[in-house]
Amino acid sequence: MMPFFRPFVRIPATSRVLNTSLKSATRSAFKPRFFSAPPPPPPPPAAAKPKGKFAKYALLFADKPVSYFTSFIILHEITAVLPVAGIFWYIHTTSWTPPGIPEELVQKKMEFAKRWTTEWGLEKWFEGDKGARMLLELGTAYAVVKVALPVRMAVSIAGAPWFARWAVEPIRDAGIRILKGLRKP
Repeated sequence: MMPFFRPFVRIPATSRVLNTSLKSATRSAFKPRFFSAPPPPPPPPAAAKPKGKFAKYALLFADKPVSYFTSFIILHEITAVLPVAGIFWYIHTTSWTPPGIPEELVQKKMEFAKRWTTEWGLEKWFEGDKGARMLLELGTAYAVVKVALPVRMAVSIAGAPWFARWAVEPIRDAGIRILKGLRKP
């Protein structure tokens, strides 16, 4: 009820319940109503939803982020170590030298590498010209793999769901089974 109708309503003095209900009815027009259930949560902000041309790929990773992140890290390291070893082997067996490297730069870097190997106690591994050649080959292989970083990233991202499904999650499940078995008396 509106407050200006209050003088026209006759309230018996003996009826307390009626008096209380009318007071609450007149006040409810100006007070907010309290519901027993909480209101629904607000929609997520627009920044939480992925946008752009990679949105469908981002939604694929939302399912199991820890497994996918672990898979990505493992694949990223595999795509670094194996190519370095393979490229080093190829350069070493074919005696290929990268074109366009000035001889002075090679000599300067070889002297630095000799000082570094002596400082770390690895001079027996890289003695003489043969050792310097191995360091050059290893540095070249490392540089080629670093240049291929965008390709490595794409391969790691694309292969993460598959690698998670076939390698990371089975290992995780086996670890959980082992830990549950250890807890039982």
